[in-house]
Amino acid sequence: MLALVASAIASGAVMIQVYRSVERELTESALARRLAIAQLAATNLTERFSGATALATSLATRVRFADLVSQGQWHEAVQIMRSVPSDFAGVDRVFLSDVHGTLKADTPVLEGAVGKSFAYREWYKGVTRNWQPYISAAYRRAALPQRNVIAVAVPVRGRGGEVVGILVVQSELATFFDWARALPLGPKESLNVVDANGRAPFLSASRSSDELVDLSAIAAVQQLLRGRKGVEVAMDPGSGSEQVFGFVPAAHGWGIVTQEPASAAFAARDNQLRRLLVGYALIAAFGAAAFAFAGMAAIQRGRVKAERDAAAQLERRVAERTAELNVARRELEERARQLEAINKELESFSYSVSHDLRAPLRHIHGYAEMLAGDAQSRLSEEGKRCLQVISEAGTEMAQLIDDLLAFSRMGRAEMHEAEVDLDELVQGAIRGLEVETRGRDIRWSIGRLPRVRGDPSMLKQVYANLLGNAVKYTRPRNPALIEVGCANAEDDRAVLFVKDNGVGFDMQYAGKLFGVFQRLHGADEFEGTGVGLASVRRIIGRHGGRVWAEAATGEGASFYFTLKASAPDRKRQPGVAT
Repeated sequence: MLALVASAIASGAVMIQVYRSVERELTESALARRLAIAQLAATNLTERFSGATALATSLATRVRFADLVSQGQWHEAVQIMRSVPSDFAGVDRVFLSDVHGTLKADTPVLEGAVGKSFAYREWYKGVTRNWQPYISAAYRRAALPQRNVIAVAVPVRGRGGEVVGILVVQSELATFFDWARALPLGPKESLNVVDANGRAPFLSASRSSDELVDLSAIAAVQQLLRGRKGVEVAMDPGSGSEQVFGFVPAAHGWGIVTQEPASAAFAARDNQLRRLLVGYALIAAFGAAAFAFAGMAAIQRGRVKAERDAAAQLERRVAERTAELNVARRELEERARQLEAINKELESFSYSVSHDLRAPLRHIHGYAEMLAGDAQSRLSEEGKRCLQVISEAGTEMAQLIDDLLAFSRMGRAEMHEAEVDLDELVQGAIRGLEVETRGRDIRWSIGRLPRVRGDPSMLKQVYANLLGNAVKYTRPRNPALIEVGCANAEDDRAVLFVKDNGVGFDMQYAGKLFGVFQRLHGADEFEGTGVGLASVRRIIGRHGGRVWAEAATGEGASFYFTLKASAPDRKRQPGVAT
């Protein structure tokens, strides 16, 4: 009897020990899974920040861009970045500030933003601390429409290494955290992305990105802000229930906090423990304690092993994903280096055109003239025609090279801004077309034009190109009607136009109109190289304006462009004087 009692006591002690061991292992497995999810999310967040920093750094180190910022040509510099918001998903806007935090230029343009000081923003304080790339905490931007954003601030350095400005790439949070929605979360598990101030711009349990929820009162978030990593069970101040929190720091003071009710996190463990207790009860009831205990223990240990294997697999996925992201980052860095090399190659293009292409053209043209002079009498009519074609093609190619060189120099030439009298500029351009207009019935309508701010020689080229096109494409008209004037102003910019009653063009091809070597009419109809309108767009773009066209086939064309008006002319009403 005593032996049976002793055996029962011993069996009970073993069962209690096994129960506690299984409970401990299942608890550790459940906690390890929550920590692995937080680790995977933190790795993704760190890589997103690395990609955003690499993008902003590659943009800020462009040679032409840095030179423009060094020269204080803010609007010209930001024009280089105008396609960034559309080319890179999640980028909301790009803007430039000087070293004191005053916004100088932005794209897309937000009315009233230029000239404001943002030295109070965290991104400015962060980047100026040691002049290194800085990612801010989430904040609500001041400009309308207001939305939550983060800013990547990168110093722009001159050729001597001095800081000459700050490039800020602003990303909208609604799209920046799309990757977090694809993580393998449980039905009641939530993932919170926490910034350096303890606020959560992304909560997987919330569909809205309009709020920055303060989570700093949660103990796990406080641990995270101290740079610690771990998992713990604690009360949630918001819901008043016991929760399992996993927390892992990421980069730039940000981190990940996963959260799940303890009842859900340990549901599988509790179910298995209940089954174990039922097994123990059956063992006690039927007197087969030893055999049943061994079987249940084996089953439970198998399940524990399965949980451990699942956790190990998840850890392997984290490692594989980290390796893939490292490869992607290296590829992005390589693309940035390739882009820098391409920019340097483009800078040497004009030299190659000038010296490597002009010499053979001179030979072709010279030998053609020699052949025409020495062998004129011995050539057939077909030979003479072929020789004429060669000479004309050489002349046309030389003109193409000259136009392309002029177009290339126009992008690099230094601007000398001054007050420009457009009335005088237009009259000079018309006088320059005396040969083209001789013998034609052209009726000019010249309106009152404002005085503007710009480079006189560049703006003279704009009117020379536009008026030259108007004269050329009205050649079939008698009389030809050409109108030059100023429409109502756009803010502080004058809207100027050149209209004609020429052959016009189909508006479906308007997108090609301002490209280099893009022509909508054949060379047999109208001469030209297709560089003139490309030069117009480049010049107006360098002046911070825009250019567009309206036309219909056979009904003429109208070209509009904007320039910054001088202060006395901003309220001037347009008029017409023929």
